[in-house]
Amino acid sequence: MARERGRGGAPPLREGCEPVSSDHARALDVLRSNATDAVGVDELRAVGIAMPSQVVYELQLAGHNIQRVYKPPGPEGRRILGYRLRSV
Repeated sequence: MARERGRGGAPPLREGCEPVSSDHARALDVLRSNATDAVGVDELRAVGIAMPSQVVYELQLAGHNIQRVYKPPGPEGRRILGYRLRSV
């Protein structure tokens, strides 16, 4: 049976893995402290994360279960409100 491999042939990381950088750690802290509310990009920038969307994407690649939260559709279409950790 072939096992799934991540980047560079290493096994993919799973939920609960250690954050790679201080930005990742800060983003996880903010997401965990707002368990039910969406955390906006501006809120992540306010805690010193320069590229919040990239950090969230990297956390998702690392196995963290992060959900995008959208505003209700309007005339301009669907717009992202923020992110939150999905409950398992």
